[in-house]
Amino acid sequence: MILDGRTINDPTSSFGGVKWEAVPLKRISKIEVIKGGSSIVHGDNASGGVIIITSKQINDFIGFMEMVHTLF
Repeated sequence: MILDGRTINDPTSSFGGVKWEAVPLKRISKIEVIKGGSSIVHGDNASGGVIIITSKQINDFIGFMEMVHTLF
């Protein structure tokens, strides 16, 4: 499982679990499924296939910043 070019498989999982909380459903733009051996281009663990998820581009950034003054 690849999200925006990064593997999101859980390395601690003995059965190839996926960190589904890393996949924001509202931001999915495209899902590709590559079956079989041609997916080996994506790494050793992809011999059975790979799912590639691409997120939508973010055009706006909203945040909050607070100035903290420290006297020494």
